[in-house]
Amino acid sequence: MCGPTPWGIKCDCAFPCATQNEITGEDARKLIEERCYLVSEAATCRAFPAAVDLSLKKKILFGPGKAANAGGVATSGLR
Repeated sequence: MCGPTPWGIKCDCAFPCATQNEITGEDARKLIEERCYLVSEAATCRAFPAAVDLSLKKKILFGPGKAANAGGVATSGLR
């Protein structure tokens, strides 16, 4: 990760989308502390498994990339 990340900033919803494994377990903890209630991966594999597990354990709505973006590349040829 290059430089600071935005995951410690108060928000209702978070949409990680830039780099693979963007949200760590520590980032997920910060989001939960700031009362974020939804994390939706805007691309595939944006959160580490520890972040996903913690989000689900704390009842945070979690949209995995395959569901949130309809599979991205897998469906991009269906026009």
